Amino acid sequence: MTPITVNGTAIPSPDMPFKWSLNDISSEDSGRDLNGRMDKDEVAKKVTLDCTWSHRTTSEISTLLNAVKPHTFVQVNYPDPMTGSYVTKTFYTGDVNCEMDVSNDEEMYWSAKLTFIER
Repeated sequence: MTPITVNGTAIPSPDMPFKWSLNDISSEDSGRDLNGRMDKDEVAKKVTLDCTWSHRTTSEISTLLNAVKPHTFVQVNYPDPMTGSYVTKTFYTGDVNCEMDVSNDEEMYWSAKLTFIER
């Protein structure tokens, strides 16, 4: 897989499956009426990328976090199943969770979870 880039910097490839979702954003006028009929005022569609990196070196996790977290918004180039090609869109990130594990030879390894949410 071609690397995913954040602001032009290649980040470690996330674990598979790479999770892509397309979310409908509806106005507050959307909802069901008293007959149960749905009225939907869709104002946008936004992509969410749920990514996990497991058992990575400190250097790999540091590269990832330093590419993403100093910024409120980032340009992410990623494989998009809807277009069938790589696209670049602006995302912000939710909270990042990292867990550390120490191997038998005292080497530190990290796992991280990160969600990119289209602006």
